[in-house]
Parts: sequence; C-alpha cells; structure tokens
Amino acid sequence: MRYILFILLGMSLAWSAAAQELLNVSSADDAPQSLTEEDSGPSIGVDQIQDEDAAMPVNITTNRFEELAKDEEEAAETNEVQRVNVGFLMSVGVEYTDEGEYEEAEKAYLRALEVDAENEDLLFRLGTLYVRMKRYKDAVEVFHGLAERFPNNPKVHNNLAWCYAAGSGVKNMKLALRHAREAILGGPAFPSAWNTLAEAYYLAGDYEKALRSAEHALELFQGTNPEEEKIRAFQMQISKIRRAQEALKILEGRDEDE
Repeated sequence: MRYILFILLGMSLAWSAAAQELLNVSSADDAPQSLTEEDSGPSIGVDQIQDEDAAMPVNITTNRFEELAKDEEEAAETNEVQRVNVGFLMSVGVEYTDEGEYEEAEKAYLRALEVDAENEDLLFRLGTLYVRMKRYKDAVEVFHGLAERFPNNPKVHNNLAWCYAAGSGVKNMKLALRHAREAILGGPAFPSAWNTLAEAYYLAGDYEKALRSAEHALELFQGTNPEEEKIRAFQMQISKIRRAQEALKILEGRDEDE
C-alpha cells in the first residue's frame, strides 16, 4: 500500500512539472517582443522625410532655371533677328528718302515700326519724311507723340515748330513760337532751333525779333565749321527778314506822310 502511494505521488509530481513546462513555453510565445532597429529595418524619421521632400524642389528649381535660361536665349535670338530686320528696313527707308522715293521710304519705315513700334529714331525719320512729303498733319501727329515721350528733345520741338510755322493746314503761330522756344530751352546752342524761331517771328510779323534770332542762328552755325553751301540757307533767312523789315518801314513811312 505504501508502495502504491509513492508511485502515485511520483506521477503527480511529473504531471505538475510537465504542466509548468507547458505554461512556460506558452508564456514565452505570447509575450510581446521588443522590435529592434535591426529586426524592423532602418527607421524613417520626420527629419529624413523632410529631407527627401526638400530634395524634389531642388531638382524642379534646377530644371526651371534651365528652362528660363533657354527661354532667355531664344528671346535674345529673336530680339537680335528683329533688331537686324529693323536696322535693314531703316537703312532702306533712308536710301529711298535720299533718292526721293518717299512713298517707298514710308513703306519701309512702317514695316519696321510693326516690329519696333516705340523706336524713337524710326518715328523721327518718319515724321521728317512726312514734312518732306508736305503731309504736315501726319508729321505733327508723329512729332507730338515723340514730344510726349521725350519732352526735352530739341529736335522734336524744332520740327513741330517748323510744321506749325510753315505747314499748310496746320499753321499756328502761337504753337510755332511755343515749340521753338521749347527747342531752344532743350538745346540753347542748337542753330536750327534759333532759325526756326526766326521763321516763326517772321511769319508773325515781328521782324525785329526774327532778325535777332536769325543772326544768332548764323553765328552758332558758323561756330560748327560747316560747309559754305550750308551757311547760305541761314544767310538767305537773314536777307529775307531784312527785306521784309525794310518794306514795312517804307509802308509805315508812307502812312505817316499821308
């Protein structure tokens, strides 16, 4: 009987040990394991994500700079072609003007202005061409536009003054004198401006001021050492004014006698 009890006690201890072993195994399998960097692979933090995101705009910006540089290069090439075309058409216009082919010259200038509508030199040449063609209204329109953009340019005001002084259909002595004075203010040593002022005074009947202006214009012009042939135009202006002045004195003398 005692022997049987020892057997039963031994079996009970064995079962208890087996059960404990089974529990240990189960507990080890179910327990949460720490996830190490080695097990999970390299971790990606916020800073690293920002770095990767920031890397994309750098490439985009670089590409954009390349595109802008390409656009600027193409624009520069286009501008150079346009500049050459404008220069060519302007030279054609000048040649036609010198040859007296005014209508062809006008076509050349207008074609050039289609490319470069704000070209000061082109517009000035076109306005001067209209004066030669006696198209004074067109000339005044062109020169007025230039005077608004370049109010201190004596040549622009001088040409406007001449149009108003001598141009049929646009004569206006008040405006002629005004622009002639503006031309002198912009270029006090500009002989043509003084000559235009003389013409304006002459047409207004103020021969004394006209003569003083014409003589000063000749003095300034001679100081530039011009050719003798060009001096004659200023001398003829003085002679014209003196004749008118003498004629007026004769008429005034007769009126006093009567």
